[in-house]
Amino acid sequence: MKNLKLMLPMLAFIMAIGMSFAFVNKASDENLYATKYVLLDPSDPSNPESWAAIEIECGAGPQNCTVTYQPSGETFEVYDTPSLNNRAESNTEVVTIVGTPPTLN
Repeated sequence: MKNLKLMLPMLAFIMAIGMSFAFVNKASDENLYATKYVLLDPSDPSNPESWAAIEIECGAGPQNCTVTYQPSGETFEVYDTPSLNNRAESNTEVVTIVGTPPTLN
């Protein structure tokens, strides 16, 4: 019983250290693809239905993020929020997505 009182806290301490290494760098993978917004109807940007949410990785960089859908070739500017004042930054000029572009409802 005397050894148990000594060993139990030591085991808990060792397990806590071991568990801390089990979750290293998990936060950096969470935002690989983030929700961004594209403006579908430039004539009415204040209307929430003019915006479409997309999942895209623009990266971090000095350029403005633009997405091109293939095979249609439609190009949209990408925003962090549904607002013209908040362009998404990118490390590349154009991000290409294979698929159909979003449409107005």
